[in-house]
Amino acid sequence: MENTAINKYISKLFFCIGTASMMLALALALGGCGSSGGTSGTASGSTPGVSIGTVAKSVSSPSGQQITVNNVIFTTAQSSITVNGDPAAAAVVKPGMQATITGSVDGMNGSAVTVEVEGELEGMVEQINSGAGSMVVLGQTVLVNAQTVFEGTSGLSLLSVGQMVEVHGFPDATGVIEATRVEVKMSSRPNYVTGPISNLDTVAKTFTIRTISVDYSGARLPLQTLSNGQTVKVKGAYTNGVLTATSIRAHHVHLDHGHAELEGLVTDYDAAAGTFTLHGQPVQLTSTTSYSHGAASEIANGVKVEVKGDVIDGVFVARKIDVEGDHGLPVHPPITPVTPPTPVTLPGRAAYDANCAGCHILGNYDISGFAPNLSGKGSLVSDKIVVGHKGISLSSQLLTALAAFVNAN
Repeated sequence: MENTAINKYISKLFFCIGTASMMLALALALGGCGSSGGTSGTASGSTPGVSIGTVAKSVSSPSGQQITVNNVIFTTAQSSITVNGDPAAAAVVKPGMQATITGSVDGMNGSAVTVEVEGELEGMVEQINSGAGSMVVLGQTVLVNAQTVFEGTSGLSLLSVGQMVEVHGFPDATGVIEATRVEVKMSSRPNYVTGPISNLDTVAKTFTIRTISVDYSGARLPLQTLSNGQTVKVKGAYTNGVLTATSIRAHHVHLDHGHAELEGLVTDYDAAAGTFTLHGQPVQLTSTTSYSHGAASEIANGVKVEVKGDVIDGVFVARKIDVEGDHGLPVHPPITPVTPPTPVTLPGRAAYDANCAGCHILGNYDISGFAPNLSGKGSLVSDKIVVGHKGISLSSQLLTALAAFVNAN
């Protein structure tokens, strides 16, 4: 029987439960509570979880709308859905939007309980540089690429200065936004920006979001007291670099403990500590963090990553990182791996991570891969490794541990 802290560390990404202490076979499939929303009504065989990332697909089906985020297909038949804080139908959620989903997951399929979609900003196009693949909206530089989804226009070159656009994407610390979606809107709509508060002046009633100055003297405020570092969505009128706010809404994305999958741009990179920040969540790299589609040397401020891991005492300990690309910001030296807060790893799990995770799927523990699902196939795995599969050589003790781990997931 493992204690709760170890259960949290050895569990797989993405999944969210309250405090528990269960037999090892169950503990490897469980996680902790995440951000906004509950997970009641989880079906048998499913695991509660949270996913924050780009909507890859949104299609109608006989069972209702299906939304794909971080390679999991979520059905929304029982979902509470909001778009920029307002209730919305599932069909309104479209590719390229940024979504936070809580619910339950069974393999690569999920059932969403809450879907919260938040755009990054909306405003008039001030400048366009088609050659550089960029534009300026509310004073923010917005970068587009081949993956950016456009609606209302077919691309950056057909936009015009003065058009109103809504942008979804990943901001970096300097205010540059890598757009995942750009949608042309009616010009009469209010401007908005989402981001963390800085330079808060409660006397002058002003603060800053990245490079945008906000005057909130006449705004409708959230129930929470405003504070530096707090993420908010501000609506209002934008003139000469100042957003005069009419309303401010708190936007809380924080994981206290459990398991999650986050996609975004690396900020607050610290090579010595082996840390960075993603969606305001501290991320800790360790000596056991694995990488795909890239290497540790590519981690830097401005690099897009997808991180799977476990939140321990408010710190997101990265188990696996997909390096998805660099939008052109300066590259820094690689992060130095450090010892994780809970340095306990089962031998069977370590053997799987080192030799099988790069190719195979394993139940809910490893839902990404192109090779067959190994769940319950411990004897088959052992037999293949004994005859030298992929050049893998393990001791009899590790083979036994690997088989037990595979059978338990």
